[in-house]
Amino acid sequence: MSLSRVAGNVGDFAWVRLIFTDLAGATRAVQIPGDAFEKALRDGVRVDGSALEGRNRLIETDLVLRPDPTTLCASSARVARVVCDIFDYEGNPWPLDPRQTLRQMVESTSVASSGWTGAAELEWYLVRSDLMPVDSEGYFSYARGQGEQLLERTAAELQGLNVSLTGAHHEAGPGQYEVNVAASTPMALADTLMNARTVIADMAHAEGLIATFMARPLNDLPGSGMHIHQVLRNANDDDMERIERIVAGILHHGPALCAFSAPTINSYRRLHRGAEAPSYATWAHSSRAALVRVSPTDGDAISVEYRGSDSSANPYLVIAALLAAAEIGLADELKLPAPLEESVEGVGLAQVETAPTQLPRSLEQAITQLLGDEELIDCFDDRLIGRYAEDLMAEVEASQGYVSEWERQRYLQNF
Repeated sequence: MSLSRVAGNVGDFAWVRLIFTDLAGATRAVQIPGDAFEKALRDGVRVDGSALEGRNRLIETDLVLRPDPTTLCASSARVARVVCDIFDYEGNPWPLDPRQTLRQMVESTSVASSGWTGAAELEWYLVRSDLMPVDSEGYFSYARGQGEQLLERTAAELQGLNVSLTGAHHEAGPGQYEVNVAASTPMALADTLMNARTVIADMAHAEGLIATFMARPLNDLPGSGMHIHQVLRNANDDDMERIERIVAGILHHGPALCAFSAPTINSYRRLHRGAEAPSYATWAHSSRAALVRVSPTDGDAISVEYRGSDSSANPYLVIAALLAAAEIGLADELKLPAPLEESVEGVGLAQVETAPTQLPRSLEQAITQLLGDEELIDCFDDRLIGRYAEDLMAEVEASQGYVSEWERQRYLQNF
């Protein structure tokens, strides 16, 4: 596609929004006039890189945004949007760019080039300004309240941005919703999830509501997951050993993966809480408590569903880490343990001879697991892992000095 042809596609737009992602997974944007888009494609757009390092900023760094023309779409009648890659001033891929990290992982892993596509379930809560849920409904509710009507409009808006959905519905919690993103390439799936979060948040804001992707925003209610399905096509008997090794790789590196898939203090209010959030690195065909579920899907495909990720996670890094773990499982010919299925009595560790590995119970434990998993972190740029771990630890240290309302209620008058 020529630059002039791409630029011509935005000739009728007053502005083009350049979308990019920081290390923590927050969406950033710069708007440029529509008639400046061709120059942006050719030369890039300069930004201050310190804003992209995540929660713990360091020094100002000159970086360059380069739009990916394949992601160009209209976000309104007068504004287009496009996803960008980040480069340094010498034209090298910036090592802390999550999108570049995923691209490099795709290029370096055989699993990504052998029929891998990914789908996802993205969950969130709609709450009012007083942080109360927008409704009191539950799973697959047919209620026609403000939340359900907004969900319909949001799904239509996403489809207008070339986001292919296979479903949208009310989730288990009051005010909790989910969209199901259709299978696509690793990069397209990550781009779609980032776009979906911004569209959902923007449309809720226009209604005077808050769309929150916190892992568990409300006490005593279900958490919000971002389940990633690795869909492996043309699965036959000869492929099953390969699929088993992929699952074994994810389980083996399950504790370290949590640093990417459960990246906040709040993430661990979701893990280990409730039947649908995993506590151990187990797999099953149907159990909601498993970290990985393996099940047939359309035609001859097999879905390897990773359930450890919550909606606050950075999709680029989660998908990159899953590809890395899968590749290790293949390379090391890891053996898959027996599944831990759910029965009418529930899931119990007594069902297995050897207790499975427990997932981290805090962000600090997840950081320790990540830094101790040399095989997994060797798949990433050292600079990204170092900066990412520093960023997460800064979050841990910030939380340790905070006195919560729970602590006040628990201890204020006890002594």
